[in-house]
Amino acid sequence: MMYQIPEQGTGPLYTGCLMFEKVQQAVAPDSEGAIRLHGKVFDVTGQSIVFPGSMIEFFGDGVFARGQGNESGEYEVVIKKPAPDALPDGQIQAPHLDLAVFIHPTLYRLRTRVYFPNETAANAADPVLKLVPAAMRDTLIAVQDGKDLRFDIHLDEPHQTAFLASAA
Repeated sequence: MMYQIPEQGTGPLYTGCLMFEKVQQAVAPDSEGAIRLHGKVFDVTGQSIVFPGSMIEFFGDGVFARGQGNESGEYEVVIKKPAPDALPDGQIQAPHLDLAVFIHPTLYRLRTRVYFPNETAANAADPVLKLVPAAMRDTLIAVQDGKDLRFDIHLDEPHQTAFLASAA
């Protein structure tokens, strides 16, 4: 049986085939509803993870973008804010993007979400966000940064981002 060791990690190290031209732009930057979302991924020591150590995939409302930390650790994507959607039981979710975070040498993706700061009432009623401990909910809400939004991802305390687990 063959096992993968951390030095053979996946995700961010596949820069050549996963980070192709315009993959950071799900929509044109000047299109209606386009938002620029940027931030950094911080490791357990509080240092930003620099190129090529992190890659983040953003999904929502039929759009997809992929960002990767550059030499200073900053990623950037342009994506459309999704509309609210319903869970199978009919509960309405606040507008959000699903994220898959790949960190070298982690072999598995970390799953989380990013919610929007101007959706206070919808965020408060979101059935998934309500499952997150109250003290960690703000870690899933982007911060207004001028015309753009900032969403930093922290892998450890004291600012650890809430990560989601699949149902068993």
